[in-house]
Amino acid sequence: MQKKKRNSLISLFLHIVQYFSFLLHLVQVFIAPQILYDNTR
Repeated sequence: MQKKKRNSLISLFLHIVQYFSFLLHLVQVFIAPQILYDNTR
């Protein structure tokens, strides 16, 4: 029982990590071009 709970925690952690990496990707895609544009202006 304890081991099963730990496995679910690990999978949950992996899902959170994937979610955050996805968010970071979106931030880079949407915000990075604006920052570059502001710097070159």
